[in-house]
Amino acid sequence: IGIAFLASALALLLAAQVRGPGRASLMLAPALFLGGHALLHLAGLSDADLSTTMRDLGAIVVPGLMPGAIALAARRQGAHR
Repeated sequence: IGIAFLASALALLLAAQVRGPGRASLMLAPALFLGGHALLHLAGLSDADLSTTMRDLGAIVVPGLMPGAIALAARRQGAHR
């Protein structure tokens, strides 16, 4: 799993160098992996205590969903050009 996180980080770094409509496509795979991991943690928070919930939301869920949100915004921006 650690290698998947490193590969996702590398893919996001490479996507950050791209300008134009191709950026959203490059972000798709890492966004799916990180977003899926975030949703898995979110589902596990149903029986967690407050400190675990706050830690996971701040350290895993929000950062994990950000690449997907950025990719969607980049795709929408590219569609409007």
